[in-house]
Amino acid sequence: MKGYSAKSRQYVLALILMFFCFDGYVAQQHSQAGPKQNSEIAGVQFSTPPDFKLEQTSTPRVAFMRNPEISLFVAVPDKQIDDKCLTDISNVVSGILTEQDAFVWKIRPATDPRVSNYQIKRGITKGRNAKTYVQADYVVLKIHGQEIVVGLVGTYGEGLKSAYHFEYEGAGYSFVGWRALFQLISSITGEKI
Repeated sequence: MKGYSAKSRQYVLALILMFFCFDGYVAQQHSQAGPKQNSEIAGVQFSTPPDFKLEQTSTPRVAFMRNPEISLFVAVPDKQIDDKCLTDISNVVSGILTEQDAFVWKIRPATDPRVSNYQIKRGITKGRNAKTYVQADYVVLKIHGQEIVVGLVGTYGEGLKSAYHFEYEGAGYSFVGWRALFQLISSITGEKI
């Protein structure tokens, strides 16, 4: 940290220490809480992560779990998982989340590292209607020949902000969501987090 004052270095180190302490506390709380509920959809078993509530959906092949910050989903399509399938899933989960429809979608593959040994694809669907920007981060898993889409979905802006996020690379991120997504994937695959 050459070139920085001693006070600046202390401030940065204190922030790093606080982050690790808080992250450890959150991890401990979640590990103690354990999964809330064992569920099954279209033959796929999973556990609802702590602080998420499983909701009833009208779509028999999609499970939806809500948290005040972000929501999760598990989808077990009965067709090939292509762009149309991902758009259909995004329409279902965004409709549950926002109680809105008429979203236009863009699909972006992700170049980030793998999150599971069973992962065959990963990406983002970006949706926008006249009011809201919705983003769904998805992971496609293949287990015993069956493909499953697991992801998180949230709203990240309205009006001009939603247009900006949709048109450019603006994307939301949720630490709570990604931690819960790892737990959800682990509950399906049996992998250790």
